[in-house]
Amino acid sequence: MHNHSTVTKADFAQVKVMKRVRDIREQLLGLMDRTEIELTSNLGDHDSIKKAIAAGFFYNTARLRKDGSYRTVKNPQTIHLHPSSGLTKMEVLSLLLYA
Repeated sequence: MHNHSTVTKADFAQVKVMKRVRDIREQLLGLMDRTEIELTSNLGDHDSIKKAIAAGFFYNTARLRKDGSYRTVKNPQTIHLHPSSGLTKMEVLSLLLYA
């Protein structure tokens, strides 16, 4: 039997967060069952996964501007990346922010 607390600490995940993830997954499975949507998996379809996540966090998306700053999409607000972020070394056209 795995000690989930030890496993999550080793993987830098918090136990409460992992429990919340499991609860959400169970809710989604229940909704799919009630609406008779078949659970399928396509591990190579990363674009669909990215689109689904971005749709769920639409208010947290930002796009790169010509001046190099980022501006949120829904409620226009300029944001800045932390100087230590690895994203500062790349030119990422859009971001999904989570805090």
